[in-house]
Amino acid sequence: MAANVTLLNSFYHQTTQRLNDGELTPEDTQNQWYLHP
Repeated sequence: MAANVTLLNSFYHQTTQRLNDGELTPEDTQNQWYLHP
């Protein structure tokens, strides 16, 4: 379970960084909101 949380956090930070870089796509945004309501 802990490994899954770490992976999720890693994905979230990656997605957030891409958003800050202005490289986020609509699909990424949907995935982010799905994983982090």
